[in-house]
Amino acid sequence: MTEPRRGAAGTSDKTPEELARLLKAKARSAAIAALREGLEEIEGEHGQHLADEVAGLVDVAAVFAGLDDEAEARPDETDDGPWELKSLSAR
Repeated sequence: MTEPRRGAAGTSDKTPEELARLLKAKARSAAIAALREGLEEIEGEHGQHLADEVAGLVDVAAVFAGLDDEAEARPDETDDGPWELKSLSAR
């Protein structure tokens, strides 16, 4: 099992894998909330019929695709370089 990484901010009782799972869950919740909020806004401004149509056009699988991708391992495990998020369209 991977040892918890000790950062400059202190120690962690969670492994990177556990933290990654927690972050994925948080990202999924945020994405769901954003979709819900957006559809409620569309419904309020344009009506339920249009909101239903928009909901049918949203590719929810694509919204969550980045959350299901496995992270590529870095070539050097000691690399402590900055992390970077890339949009799905940049792949």
